[in-house]
Amino acid sequence: MALSPDGTVVATNSWDYTVKLWDAATGQVLNTLTGPTAWAKAIAFSPDGALVAANDFDGQVRVWGLRDPQDPEGMRAGVIPPEIIARFND
Repeated sequence: MALSPDGTVVATNSWDYTVKLWDAATGQVLNTLTGPTAWAKAIAFSPDGALVAANDFDGQVRVWGLRDPQDPEGMRAGVIPPEIIARFND
């Protein structure tokens, strides 16, 4: 689970191998990020909140660009190969 830097969005892993974005104030699901083929073991937001990354048990890191957490067209996903380590600094 991860909280966005501005405290408005919570990202969680889900049993169906997705990452869900939640409104921190209301508890409503904003969006469901798809692509992982295994359960996410770690989730993190970039310091500016523009990206969210999930490290899966399949050994890959997926990164989504978040223009608007409620806009599915704003989601852009990419996979970082296992040999590259993704790190978001505080």
